Amino acid sequence: MESALTARRTVLDRKIETRDAARSDLKTRREEIAALAADIDMAIAKDRDDIARFLIKKEKPLSRHCAELARHVESLDREKDAATVTDEEVELELLRRKEGGKEGAVPMGLKTPGGARRRFCRGGCDEVVI
Repeated sequence: MESALTARRTVLDRKIETRDAARSDLKTRREEIAALAADIDMAIAKDRDDIARFLIKKEKPLSRHCAELARHVESLDREKDAATVTDEEVELELLRRKEGGKEGAVPMGLKTPGGARRRFCRGGCDEVVI
């Protein structure tokens, strides 16, 4: 049990590191795009269309990369949020388990009065296996 928790924590830590690196890279790329946009504006103002074309060809793939990187960061944020258990979720689970014990819950694998076995799942629900 403890090793599984350690493994999950390690995976979560790697995702956080990856997200932080992606955020840093995204910030750098956005700064590069801003500098390119300023250079493009300057080239157009000086009537240097050849330089402006060259810079635009450089800017377009960088913009696409930034958009993809932003989606990747959002995806990592969602994964991190889904993997993080809040204190409220822990308390709710504790209350569910306490309530389940008060109502005369049948331990897993024992027969109910009707002859069926009752198993409990993690979310507080239970199922009857005949």
